[in-house]
Amino acid sequence: MEKPDSFEAKKCFKRFLREIKPDVVYILYFQNKISCSIVDAAYEMGIPIVQRISDYALLAPCSILYDPSHGCICEKCLKKGLKNSISNQCVYGSKLYSAIKSLALLVQKHRKTSDKVAKYIFPSDFTLHKFAENGFDAGKLVHIPTPFNQNIIKKNLDIEYKPFALYVGRIDPDKGIETLLDAFVDTGYALKIIGFSSTQGYEELMRRKIAGRKHEIEFLGRMNFDGIQEYLSKCLFTVIPSEWYDNLPNTLLESYAMSKCVVATDIGSLTESVTDCETGLLFSYKKSEDLKEKISFLFSHPEKAKLYGRNAKCRLDDVYSMEKHTQKLCAVFEDLLCSAK
Repeated sequence: MEKPDSFEAKKCFKRFLREIKPDVVYILYFQNKISCSIVDAAYEMGIPIVQRISDYALLAPCSILYDPSHGCICEKCLKKGLKNSISNQCVYGSKLYSAIKSLALLVQKHRKTSDKVAKYIFPSDFTLHKFAENGFDAGKLVHIPTPFNQNIIKKNLDIEYKPFALYVGRIDPDKGIETLLDAFVDTGYALKIIGFSSTQGYEELMRRKIAGRKHEIEFLGRMNFDGIQEYLSKCLFTVIPSEWYDNLPNTLLESYAMSKCVVATDIGSLTESVTDCETGLLFSYKKSEDLKEKISFLFSHPEKAKLYGRNAKCRLDDVYSMEKHTQKLCAVFEDLLCSAK
């Protein structure tokens, strides 16, 4: 039986659907809760449901498949069952939260929530295959790359290639920050870091890690996108050292939009989005020495960084255009509507 608040949410959403009369319900992000009121409401009214997948929350309690205690990718829940997340305290370092997330997934499985969704949209082919390997109907899974909205880019920016690298994102263990710092300390290479930490004390720990050592690393803090663009337009390249299966990070598309190449970890969707020696460089997972070699190459050969950056901009315009995304998404909607007739 649903809780009163979720029953009320379902009732309100049904009322909304009756007023709007949509052909399709498109869920851009679904927070993994025990009740799936929105899905149930649309399904009961015979409205096709399409859901975009941004992470792995429908597969495991830890939505990023990352073990914070060992600092590495973890797929134990996929292979050995959800109880692993409870013993490992994968969610917020808490057995209670991990148990709640596990219960939510079990309830959704019992209620066959995935059967009620007509299609799932994936920004990366890698993530799509992870879902197919773990019980999701492959016929429902569609790969449509995330579009980039060119209108958010300032029109008066001059694209330059100054001798510094840029990192934009969370300052957390799963983002590979320690590997990133290890690659830049004791070198003369400049790195600017924009972002904030969601892990208490972690940024300060990283600052202490490089204190007293030779480095040209700056922590610039959190910025809005207007501020970030100023640095993106001037850096030589950006770095995405993720140590989880990042599902096409926005920073990659933003870098490409500025004609900047990307140095990224050779895992997951990043190997789809970054073509080695064409739109950037790939380095071995958690290997700071390999990352150091890659950044050294670009700093020593800025003309290569510029060439890769131009290739990256062409890739953005071709693969990640808003027009192509809209066409593919509308084709999915139209196919569902034709099937329903």
